[in-house]
Amino acid sequence: MSNYLFKFVAVGGEKYAAEEDGFDGFGLRLLIVKSRTNQAGQTMSMVYDKVRGVDSLRSCVEYAKEKGYLGGNKNGYYFTENKDMKFTKFGMHQDFKDNPELYKLMYSIIIPELEERLSAITPEEMEIVDEEMNY
Repeated sequence: MSNYLFKFVAVGGEKYAAEEDGFDGFGLRLLIVKSRTNQAGQTMSMVYDKVRGVDSLRSCVEYAKEKGYLGGNKNGYYFTENKDMKFTKFGMHQDFKDNPELYKLMYSIIIPELEERLSAITPEEMEIVDEEMNY
């Protein structure tokens, strides 16, 4: 029995081109169809890069944008908590690599928000069969 069942759906209106956005890809909508440890039916926006696969950095930035924690435009994004730390859509990976404080700022903003979406069940409350862990 699987613990999770996900459905990935490409978002037709979210297409990215290397010349304009810095990568070729498209937007994804992740739907949690089945989950033993969390509520089914939740959705999450993600960004798919045709070279890297699901791009965790761009997906996190997209999540921050959806929640209203991101300002600016593709030429100069910033997190609303610190408008002095800017990055571009085109060079996002390099900007974050050059300034690792951007990661800390982004995660300090989105992780509490993401944790609220998790189930409130503790590991002690959920029975895990030992045989499932012997692989």
